[in-house]
Amino acid sequence: MLFDAWIITMAKDMPMNAVSRIVKETDKRLWRILHHYMDNAIAVQDLSYVTKISTDETSAKRGQDPKCCGDCIR
Repeated sequence: MLFDAWIITMAKDMPMNAVSRIVKETDKRLWRILHHYMDNAIAVQDLSYVTKISTDETSAKRGQDPKCCGDCIR
């Protein structure tokens, strides 16, 4: 669990590729760890009050999967 916390802390400020070099693990494994905790954090949130969301259409036009940042949910 301490390893997971270290990964999450570094992932906030660094690209996953750089984190994987530091901890000598594949970025695929690190992404799995990060997604595990993010999925759990999202699952326990009460989002019943959310009535609107917004996405970055520029990303969608470039073929990327548009994601919504936490600040846009209000």
